[in-house]
Amino acid sequence: MLELDGLRAFRAVCETGGFTRAAEVLNLTQSTISHQIRRLEERVGRRLLQRTTRTVRPSADGEALLADARRILDEIAEIEARFAADAVKGEVRLGVPEEMASNALPGAMTRFRSYRPRVRVAVTVGLSRNLRRSVAVGDLDLAILKEAPARQGALSVEPLVWAGAEALLREAVLPVAFFPEPCEFRNQALGLLEKAGKRYDTVMTCNSSQSLRALAREGLAVIVLPRSECPPELRLKRSAPALPKLPDMGYRLQVSGHAEQVVHELRDLLTSYL
Repeated sequence: MLELDGLRAFRAVCETGGFTRAAEVLNLTQSTISHQIRRLEERVGRRLLQRTTRTVRPSADGEALLADARRILDEIAEIEARFAADAVKGEVRLGVPEEMASNALPGAMTRFRSYRPRVRVAVTVGLSRNLRRSVAVGDLDLAILKEAPARQGALSVEPLVWAGAEALLREAVLPVAFFPEPCEFRNQALGLLEKAGKRYDTVMTCNSSQSLRALAREGLAVIVLPRSECPPELRLKRSAPALPKLPDMGYRLQVSGHAEQVVHELRDLLTSYL
C-alpha cells in the first residue's frame, strides 16, 4: 500500500530537483525525505529517481508515477480544502450602497458562499458616509464606499453625469432630486450649481434610487448618477451650458481594524467586482 508521505516526498524531489530543497519545502530533514523515497521505491518495486552528482530527476517509471502522484495529492488537497471551508463559520457584516446591492453584490455573494458556506454575510444598504461611520465604530466589518470626487487609490473610477429631460434645462429654476444628507453626490452637485449661479429647487429627497430615476424619466427633475447606471436616453450632455461639469466618482473598500481573516477574504473577492 502506497503511503501519502512517500508520494509527497517524491513529488517534492521531482519538482525541486533535489533532496535538500524538497526537505525545505516539506519542512522535513533530508534523511527523512531519503527514507520516504526508499520506502516508496520498495513498495512499487521500481527505481523512481536517477541521481547524478548535480541533479536528481525521475526515471521512466518515475515519470509515470509522478503524474499519478500529482493527481492523487491534488484531489486530496481539494477534499481537505472543502472540509476546511466548512469548518470556518461566523458572520461578516457588510455595508453597501444601494446600486451595488442590486448589481454586483449578488454574484459576489454567490461566489463567496461556494467556498465559505457556513459564513453568514449580513448586508446593510445605506449612504457611504453612514457606512463609513458604522465601520469606524465597529457596527460593520467591511463597507463599499462611494466618494466624489474620486481620490487617489480608488478601486474604480467613473464620471458622474446629469440625468433627466433636456426641456428642464430651459427653466429658470432647475428642479433637482437627490438622496438625503449625507449624500456625496448631493453636496458636490449643489455646490457646483451655486458656484455657477444656477438657481435650483430640490423637489424630492428620498432613499430610493429607483424613485429618483422614475422622477427623472417623467421629466420632473434632474438627478446625478454614475455614468454606468444612467440610461442613455436620460443622460444630459456634460457640455450643456445650464449645467456645471461634475467630478468623477470612485469606489473604495473600508475594513474594520479588528477584522478577522474571513473579512479580508470577502474584501479581496469584492475588489474583483468593483
